[in-house]
Amino acid sequence: AMAVVSLAAFLRYMWPELTPGRELVWGPHMDVVCYGLECAVFGNVENNELVINIPPRHLKSTMVAQALPAWLWLHRPGTQVLTISTGDRIITQNNRAIRRCVESPRYQALVKYARSFLAPFATIPEWELTGDQNEKRRFENTAGGICQGLPAGADIIGIGCDLQIIDDPIDSKDVKDGSPDAIAALLYAIIDNYGSAWESRLNDPERGVRITIMQRLAQLDLAGYLLDGIEDGTSGARRGGGTTSIVLPTEYDPDHPHPCGLDWRTEPGELLFPQRLGAAKVAKLKATWEPSAYAAQHEQRPVPKGGTMFDAGAWSHYDSHPKEMARHVRDAGGVVFSSWDVANKVGVRNAYTVGFVLGYVPADDPDVNGDLYVLDRYRAQ
Repeated sequence: AMAVVSLAAFLRYMWPELTPGRELVWGPHMDVVCYGLECAVFGNVENNELVINIPPRHLKSTMVAQALPAWLWLHRPGTQVLTISTGDRIITQNNRAIRRCVESPRYQALVKYARSFLAPFATIPEWELTGDQNEKRRFENTAGGICQGLPAGADIIGIGCDLQIIDDPIDSKDVKDGSPDAIAALLYAIIDNYGSAWESRLNDPERGVRITIMQRLAQLDLAGYLLDGIEDGTSGARRGGGTTSIVLPTEYDPDHPHPCGLDWRTEPGELLFPQRLGAAKVAKLKATWEPSAYAAQHEQRPVPKGGTMFDAGAWSHYDSHPKEMARHVRDAGGVVFSSWDVANKVGVRNAYTVGFVLGYVPADDPDVNGDLYVLDRYRAQ
């Protein structure tokens, strides 16, 4: 009975079929994510959109892209599910797990029980998988339900869905290794697809559910668009933002910009899933990973809390007008200069061009750093 009414209980019950040969190690974050998914698919999330950011290897795909579709078919076997992900490997892995689960005797017995158990509330038809539509990327059942997966860049014309799952739509390597303009173009393409091509695939625009689960990669990634919105061009106009979220960093941060109201932790630094990622392992990751990589994937911040190159806590501030500070710099024997990081391409969909006007006053002692003043900043696409 619990496996019918609770996604978390279903995951526990069907774990041997979803991930055969692996021991189930349960963490409280799994209860939080499963509850959020239940709220989403039954219409209790604003705009029927949910974004989930949790660290890697915390069973996000198992919960969202594997257990959820199978569990939902107990209640609404006619549900059509479309999963969009990085590439064929993840799509095939997810669909294979769903199909293995659905075809198992354990699940089939649960289907019969659910039909009887839920009979006072809903009429659930009998169903089975169809033999002519049973492929690695797509399979159907006789009640009209479909599970299918597509890479993020694939042609999506002619495909409809009731539940759309975006599971890591971009590979972290593509964000790390490309040129700034290429990365910006790729991130914007994902955002554009989310707001146009992918959204247009919902069978019912008012009731269709969209769930995005991913690790943070950059300020302009899809999660950033859903959580904070983006400035699209030089006008300063923003779009996106405000999406209901479950953001759970590896270490609890009471000052996180997107706190989760269901986060049970209270102490700064308290670990999310110590049974799988303990203090020693976290310390090793922080010591060996680049700060920005750890911040993105484990703090769920595309920029580390204190800054990347310059620690935010090391800055001091001045109250005078920047022009007065420039005069002060010159009068003190210093120099005023500008420094630029220029994008290779013009246009509002490419990397930012950034310039700073700076003033430097050398110290009397040549072995001591002088004072560096930021006088102005220019940043635009």
